[in-house]
Amino acid sequence: MSPHPAATDGPIEVHYTDSDDDEEEEEEEPNDVASLREQLATLQLRLNNMDERVAETEIDRMELGDRVDTLRKAVCSKIKRLAKATGNEDLYRSRT
Repeated sequence: MSPHPAATDGPIEVHYTDSDDDEEEEEEEPNDVASLREQLATLQLRLNNMDERVAETEIDRMELGDRVDTLRKAVCSKIKRLAKATGNEDLYRSRT
């Protein structure tokens, strides 16, 4: 047999081992009370951080809503003044 495999020698066998599975098995956390308390504290901290982000997002949304409302009022006022200046007051009907 030659040092280089020929095309007729057949398929080359490849042996594969999944090292990720071995690492996951070694990294399994013990289920003792101290470990569970530590996990609980970590999860509570993450929950508090998420709550803060939700509150900040809600405040941002409310501020944006206020800005849109202010812009709407300003545009309506300008349209009303324009209609009055052009003598077309009947085209603008205030709904407030």
